[in-house]
Amino acid sequence: MTADERGVSEVLSYILVFSVVAVTIAFVLGDGLGAVTTTQQNARIDAAESGVAILDKSVETVYQTGVPRRATELKPNGGTLSVGGRLDVDIVVSQGGTDLFDYGSASSRFTHTIDDQSVGLALGARFRSGPGGVGMTADPPFHFGDERTTLPVVLLTGADSVSTGSPVQIVAATQNEELLDHRTAGPSAGTPYTVEVAIETTPERAAAWNRYFQREGLTAVDDDPTDGTVVYSHETRRLIIEEFTTALDLR
Repeated sequence: MTADERGVSEVLSYILVFSVVAVTIAFVLGDGLGAVTTTQQNARIDAAESGVAILDKSVETVYQTGVPRRATELKPNGGTLSVGGRLDVDIVVSQGGTDLFDYGSASSRFTHTIDDQSVGLALGARFRSGPGGVGMTADPPFHFGDERTTLPVVLLTGADSVSTGSPVQIVAATQNEELLDHRTAGPSAGTPYTVEVAIETTPERAAAWNRYFQREGLTAVDDDPTDGTVVYSHETRRLIIEEFTTALDLR
């Protein structure tokens, strides 16, 4: 038998080893940089969410305490601050099949957008959105009870957008406060009121409102948010509906 004298070129071996090392380094760096970028973006969105919570508190202070205006400073962090969009709310009150009160109005939304994610404020509720959809991170100030229901409708007005590296001052100022409806059904044996609440917005945000009404235990009238509208009803013996309109000015 003859000995196997076949071998591998040293140059070829070097090229193969170098290629494997280069590919490994590129994979690690690419994956690592992606993870760092995602972490940084999430940190910016978390900071934006904290800022919207502070703005929400300022708006709440304006309409609850009667303070004429309140300023909040937010940092865009490479994103965009905007007031605009549209959210329609309709409330119908009936008793025994007879309509007693019908209200409808539109509200702007405040949004802080960073890349493909955003956080925002609308109708007293806070939202966070991303590629996976929209979630309600804080409920509106509604209270649904069998004996007493209160619906403070917190409307925002304004249309502006700012993208800058500098902090932006957002001034919340009272425009209107009004008691819309206040009624009591009388003795416990009487017929309660039926309150029907409809929200019209984007399909993704309507889905978040749909989940909120379900958590509150309301009765679905239209629970398909794909057209941007959801409608729920609730029975109560006492009802208070108030409207608070707050202007948001970006400076």
